[in-house]
Amino acid sequence: AAREERADMRKRFKDGVAPGQPRAAPVFAPRMPVAAKESWWVLLGVKDKGMVLAVEKITSQARVVRHDMRVSASRVGTHKYDVAIKSANYLGLDHEASISFTVVPEAEVTKMEAHPDDLELDQEPTLFEQMMVNHIEEDTSDEEEDDEDGEAAAAAADGDIVEEDDDEDDDALILE
Repeated sequence: AAREERADMRKRFKDGVAPGQPRAAPVFAPRMPVAAKESWWVLLGVKDKGMVLAVEKITSQARVVRHDMRVSASRVGTHKYDVAIKSANYLGLDHEASISFTVVPEAEVTKMEAHPDDLELDQEPTLFEQMMVNHIEEDTSDEEEDDEDGEAAAAAADGDIVEEDDDEDDDALILE
């Protein structure tokens, strides 16, 4: 149910903006032939070493955007990174900040257990599996009908007597 609610919420949002929330105005670019929407580039790295760890583009038209970036930290200890947010449309709106966080050893991390409802979802067929089962059932029924029609036609061509059995299904044929 929660999965369906999230999917429904994503459908209702246009350009990442919830209904009733303020939207960013189109980019002021009078010489552009079409209206442009704001977008931002987020860069994560170490400025002193000239190293970039991640680059992501944000195209949400919301006034306030929360964006998560995931990077792997291979070493235990404190890490300091620089974040640069660059406007793809305007000069002078760029922003830079430094962040730091501490990576703890795996032994110190509390183990998280999956909720029983989430474990039950693992037993449910995926959308792909559901589609394949429906497809196989449709193919199988088509092949059975083709086989029966083909057998009746072959028997009639050979001069065999073909009669229908009234006791069973209407589709059943007896070949002699």
